[in-house]
Amino acid sequence: QSYALFPHYNVFDNVAYGLKLRKLAVEKVDENGNPVLEIDEAKVAQTKKIIKDLEKQLQKSTDEQQNEIINKELEHQKAVLEEASTTPVQAYEYRSFTKEEISEKVLAMLDLVELSGMETRMTNQLSGGQQQRVALARALVLNPSVLLFDEPLSNLDAKLRVSMRTEIRKIQQKVGITAIYVTHDQSEAMALSDRIIIMNKGFISQVGSPKDVYYTPEDSSAATLFDDNVKPDRTPEDLLFQVMLEYNLPLSAKIERKTIAGKEVFSVNDDYLIACFDENVNETVITEVAKRKPLYFIMRDSSLSSDQVADNFEQIFNAYSKDTIRRIL
Repeated sequence: QSYALFPHYNVFDNVAYGLKLRKLAVEKVDENGNPVLEIDEAKVAQTKKIIKDLEKQLQKSTDEQQNEIINKELEHQKAVLEEASTTPVQAYEYRSFTKEEISEKVLAMLDLVELSGMETRMTNQLSGGQQQRVALARALVLNPSVLLFDEPLSNLDAKLRVSMRTEIRKIQQKVGITAIYVTHDQSEAMALSDRIIIMNKGFISQVGSPKDVYYTPEDSSAATLFDDNVKPDRTPEDLLFQVMLEYNLPLSAKIERKTIAGKEVFSVNDDYLIACFDENVNETVITEVAKRKPLYFIMRDSSLSSDQVADNFEQIFNAYSKDTIRRIL
């Protein structure tokens, strides 16, 4: 998917584009500094249009229950129109952002997405992940109330997707903005969401927390996505999310793939939890993990390279990190 970056603009100008077009609302005051009050003509016009549309719906509708709902809304909108037409409110005038204001906002946003120092680079000189950050900064610099992501990571490689979804979540938390994230990747949904809405053929099949939809799917479409009983070939990500949910660890936590003694592991929140689902895990791997002293260590029973390793598993942790909570799936 395209990030719709302007190829003839550098990073700074791409992020600044919306600010150059947008006007800044400034409260009107008189010569004595008192607020200027006026009828909000825009709200009056908007309300009149709503009333006109409702009246058209009422003429076409033959459903008595629907007519009742429309009539109630009409009454409400007419009351809104009466108030808007007769009650002066604070008036505003609009001006463009100054160059200094634009520069300050753009530089602050580039710092937020960790692209400081790249202001003069052209977009074709950036990696896919950096282009994603520029697109995100361009949207956030306008201070929107809601941010929509439509499968933003689909054209990135698997490793970069994991890294970028962590960054998106971190930035969203810093800014404190409501975000709607559309994805077909259940791992992304579980890692990023506070609430998940599962859509099936245009209809909502379930709404709930990641833990709710994972453990208590309400229909087959939700179960197919998240329930391990329907997914016999569980991926390492499935196992990791299952454990994190059971230990009440937020799925938005920092998750990294690391290599320890030649085996790939998941590290959650800088080794707070380490999970190894690789094959042929030997005593060297167990020892190196124990030396990191994680609070939790998770692995598959089938991952152990031999019965001897299984026998020495507890002994190794007791020697290096006896307080680590160990679990073999």
